[in-house]
Amino acid sequence: MGNQCCAGRDTAYKRKAQESEYGGKLNNMLSFVGDDVVRFDRAYDNGDIAEFVRLCDSTCEIEKLEERMHPWAADPETIGALAATQLAIFASRDQEPHLKDEIREAGGIEVLVKLLGSKELDRKHSAVVALSFLSSDNKQNCIAMFNAGAMPYLIQGMKSDIEGMRAACAQTARNIYVLDDKYRRAFLKGGGIAQLVKFLDV
Repeated sequence: MGNQCCAGRDTAYKRKAQESEYGGKLNNMLSFVGDDVVRFDRAYDNGDIAEFVRLCDSTCEIEKLEERMHPWAADPETIGALAATQLAIFASRDQEPHLKDEIREAGGIEVLVKLLGSKELDRKHSAVVALSFLSSDNKQNCIAMFNAGAMPYLIQGMKSDIEGMRAACAQTARNIYVLDDKYRRAFLKGGGIAQLVKFLDV
């Protein structure tokens, strides 16, 4: 079924990710030449998913774009958040579904779930967007998300004041809990049903 409720909100994001000048925009965001900047540039040029996963922990600051990259998510302020955003872009490519598996195999699911607990909005939002795409039509990714402890964070995200954040978290949680009774019980026990009802009433 996929992320139907979030598809419209992320159309602009996917389009922006596919723009030919996107690489130039990324380069303009880099505030200074540091080790992580060099690593990011190299990973970008090579499409190195494993390196982007490793860079998600980076706190190296970057400059902001003049235009927003995503309809609701905070723009990346560090290489770490930018790396998570790049993983979201890979996961959004409908014609290359194998990239979702490559991200999981590189340990990306665990890293992104960890970012869900970040106090920095750009890191948290980038992770939510990436996991939303990664959970769409990919059972193994959903299982990995549950095993990594994503469900409590997703339920918490459903309480957000940002509609897009609530929708993305709800849809990702749904993609997980439809797979197994154990996942549904965890969703129910964590208060997910109550949040879902509130979300539907908005």
